[in-house]
Amino acid sequence: LTSGSAAAMPRHQTLQAALAWSHGLLPPQAQRVFARLGVFAGGCTLEAAQQVAGDAALDPWDVVEHLATLVDRSLVQAEGGAAPRYRLLETARLFALQQLREAGEHDALRERHARALADLLTVRQDDDRLWRTPPAPPDVLVAELDNARAALAWAESSGDDALVLRLAAGVGHVFLAAALNAEYLERV
Repeated sequence: LTSGSAAAMPRHQTLQAALAWSHGLLPPQAQRVFARLGVFAGGCTLEAAQQVAGDAALDPWDVVEHLATLVDRSLVQAEGGAAPRYRLLETARLFALQQLREAGEHDALRERHARALADLLTVRQDDDRLWRTPPAPPDVLVAELDNARAALAWAESSGDDALVLRLAAGVGHVFLAAALNAEYLERV
């Protein structure tokens, strides 16, 4: 990320410089959406991107518009399918997380990500008891494996025991769908 030919143009000398140059060409709100997408370790659905990247100044439709800009500029990869997923390449994701830290939003967005994942994985009946069946088909759950790991690790480090318990209850479906029972038992 940080070493390259001194003879090249500055934006071509390092991958970090190239990402910074591309990032600098984005409108400020698209920069915010890009940085906020960095919290997704395994990509995300459109709904998850709207939930995590949106705020009072960025409504869900603004997030969609800026996400389309990021896809058009190849900063975010769109993976087709019945439920499309959006992801940053790992180097772009690390750059996005760096932008979040510099903006002072890192912990707040990691918490928002963990809560969004807990919401996705916690399906309740009318009488407020948790369902015992998975909240989504196995392929949808397996796609959230890296997010489940990241959210659970962040929640544990945050000291929010209620969030840890809520996530632990929900991510069980993810680990079981991926046939990672031993890892789930170790984490929980």
